[in-house]
Amino acid sequence: MEFIYFKTNDAVAAKTAAELLPEGRQYSIDNKWSVRADKPHTTGMQNHNHVQCNGHEIAVVNQDGTPSHGSDLSVVPNWVMGWMKDKKLMEGYLASAAMPEQVPATVIMEALRHEVGMSKAVEFINKHKGT
Repeated sequence: MEFIYFKTNDAVAAKTAAELLPEGRQYSIDNKWSVRADKPHTTGMQNHNHVQCNGHEIAVVNQDGTPSHGSDLSVVPNWVMGWMKDKKLMEGYLASAAMPEQVPATVIMEALRHEVGMSKAVEFINKHKGT
């Protein structure tokens, strides 16, 4: 299970969080075609892209350009495949995504306070069950 802590009023943090989660970033190619770029969610899986047409999944393409999820890549137009290559969605985009190297201490402290508070709440609830 993955979680990412960020302030809900921070649009940049929300966007970054969406990019880091396994089912993450949605790209609109035009008003018909789109791609959802996902990280691996099972052992041995690559970063992969769910190609959609009018909101319906057409195929799934691994970052190395091979089919995934039993997809038939012949149904994906060449220009869509080219678009994914141009956007580096088939060349390890998540591995090279810019990650913040420094997090302000106040943000870390706030996240830790939240975690400690949640842990204490769970302990309290468990201790007082049935009393």
